Amino acid sequence: MWKIIKKSPASWAAVIQAVVALVAVYVPDLPQAAILTLITAVTGLGFAAQGVENKKTKAAYVSDSK
Repeated sequence: MWKIIKKSPASWAAVIQAVVALVAVYVPDLPQAAILTLITAVTGLGFAAQGVENKKTKAAYVSDSK
């Protein structure tokens, strides 16, 4: 499971964001503060995933140029 997540972390961050949005829409009794906190955390996860993807791209560029 972790191999799949490490292979495409940005995709998983997008899936988590979509699930959070759906839950927020279809479960109206949830406190807004909790939803906003979760959205903030998932957005941070997206930025972290972007950093992982950037490292993979840089590593591929360096290995291809040798």
